[in-house]
Amino acid sequence: MNLQKYITAAKAMQSEKPYSFDWIAASDVLDELHGEKLAALLLEADALLPKWLPVESAPRDGTWFLAISKEWDNAKSPLMIRYLKGPQWSGFVDWDDDSYDHITYWMPLPGAPK
Repeated sequence: MNLQKYITAAKAMQSEKPYSFDWIAASDVLDELHGEKLAALLLEADALLPKWLPVESAPRDGTWFLAISKEWDNAKSPLMIRYLKGPQWSGFVDWDDDSYDHITYWMPLPGAPK
């Protein structure tokens, strides 16, 4: 981003008569800045959104999370599960301790509402 270009345009907007050629040119430059800022804000927001992650990176400490598998018949409906490890058995289970195999993706649960 060329900051000096935007500063010059902002000064031109203040000093030129509205809708003069120089004022319009400065306005176009500042519109470009708004586009760049919007793009940067959208990238920041996208980075904050939860993403489906490979199951290999899922927590193994009993933390609850959303899970989904491409192999399930209804793969559009995620389940809330966790990984439990016992003396003779370990795996992904739901709230009723039903076991789930073939999990392919997981996502952290959202925080509680404020």
